[in-house]
Amino acid sequence: HCHPIALADPPAATAWFTAEEPNLQAARRLAKRRDWHRDVWHLAWNTMVYRRQQALLWERLRAAQDGVAAAEALGDPITLHLSLRCLGACESQLGDNEAAVDHVKQALSIATEHQDIAGQAHALHILDMAVARTADSERGLGYAEESLRLFRMLEQPVWVARKLNSVGWHAC
Repeated sequence: HCHPIALADPPAATAWFTAEEPNLQAARRLAKRRDWHRDVWHLAWNTMVYRRQQALLWERLRAAQDGVAAAEALGDPITLHLSLRCLGACESQLGDNEAAVDHVKQALSIATEHQDIAGQAHALHILDMAVARTADSERGLGYAEESLRLFRMLEQPVWVARKLNSVGWHAC
């Protein structure tokens, strides 16, 4: 059996991820070759924050693409929603806003179908950010306002503040 390692603090976790990053990539590739879809998804999903913090954007994109493929194979709509949202965020960060919007709209559709208000709010947030990079303020304002409405419903004050800021940027 595998037992988790207790890491003392965030710097210890970062050091662990830094040391193990090549092994985590290799494990994901092996799991992908063997069609261990659940493992591929977990290895992709659980490394996203580290890769974003370390600016490993291309590896983050590859992992997100593997995560979407694994989620599709698993047939789990919530996992697919999360994976598409993550892929869209990666694509937007790398400047592929057209692909980002397409993938995040798919995620939004799944979240809407499953009445996942938080999932809808986060998908709209990513759409807002992707569209903001294209200078389409009108469309971005719509996404920002709808995301704001949902985060208010969810009583998420930090997200409400972020979306108020976004609405202000689009409005000016």
